[in-house]
Amino acid sequence: MDNEKKQLIGRRELLRKLMRQAALGGLGYLSLCLLAHRPNRTREEKCINPSICRNCDRLPDCLLPRALSVKQFLEKS
Repeated sequence: MDNEKKQLIGRRELLRKLMRQAALGGLGYLSLCLLAHRPNRTREEKCINPSICRNCDRLPDCLLPRALSVKQFLEKS
């Protein structure tokens, strides 16, 4: 009887540890996914050509609001 009880406790502990490890692994994977899909904002965004977005060389990579609206307008037309 004692052997069965020890074995049952051992299984329960094993399942608890496995569930904890799975949860931690899932959180780690989710964190990596969220970090990988972050926009690249390492450099400070500053406009070098005020009000000339359409002819700017940086337009494809620019994240400024005006450039985003110009890109959206160009996609529609």
